Amino acid sequence: MKGEKCWSKFADDFEERNNYVVGKSTMDVVLKKLAEQKKLKYCLELACGNGTYSKVLAGNTTAFVVTYISEEMVNATKNQMKSFSNIKIEKANGFDLPYSDNTFDNLWQIYYM
Repeated sequence: MKGEKCWSKFADDFEERNNYVVGKSTMDVVLKKLAEQKKLKYCLELACGNGTYSKVLAGNTTAFVVTYISEEMVNATKNQMKSFSNIKIEKANGFDLPYSDNTFDNLWQIYYM
């Protein structure tokens, strides 16, 4: 997949880089806002990174599919999400998803402006 190699090299220290680029205080605000989301039912998260946000949302979902384009990042997410039984972590291209329309109740893609 196009872009996979680019993101694969960040799998081991993605969260540290994210905190540096975005800022720890901004990350804390985003995580707090995500924690406020309740009863999310069946959710999809695109570009999950290493699962930083997935961990917060997972506690409020019935079932959760999280995706990333990089196999290495998917593996990093799987390592972070071992304790969650309601999560399925998959390699997928956000522009060519293998899911039928209306499969999910909520769609998450976290990004910064």
